[in-house]
Amino acid sequence: MSNYEGLALISNAGRAKMSELIATGASFVVDRFVVGDQGHDTSDPTIATTPDAAKAGCYCSPESITVAGGCVYEGLISSVSYENATCPVFTIHLAPGQATGVVSSICLIGTVVYSPVPGDPAVGTHFLFATANMPMKVKVPGSDWSWDISVQF
Repeated sequence: MSNYEGLALISNAGRAKMSELIATGASFVVDRFVVGDQGHDTSDPTIATTPDAAKAGCYCSPESITVAGGCVYEGLISSVSYENATCPVFTIHLAPGQATGVVSSICLIGTVVYSPVPGDPAVGTHFLFATANMPMKVKVPGSDWSWDISVQF
């Protein structure tokens, strides 16, 4: 198994949800990820592009937070640990046959799980929490990858 590490940039939507949590008592969990193929510099694939916090979707074409938008793979986060009190580390696993092809971005997806407002339609919705871009890597069908994605608050 190949193990990698990355640092994700919190999106504007992720910061807004954290503010909402503090202001209203709503809550969310980062429970999904999407793998994309547009996080590298196309003129030099050994260079990662800087994530844009204003993006509403992952680095796919077109932007999306699901595979429906052209992303390579969507899955559940395997585990969460903490480097320190302000730095969660989200572990994702790409088993053989999953996300084969070009991989150069990982988007962490949040899900709204609670609102103090009864019947709030936001509960169950998803949003882009953070993005990690990296140099282009090619995942072949038989390879097994694991990523530890840190998010610094």
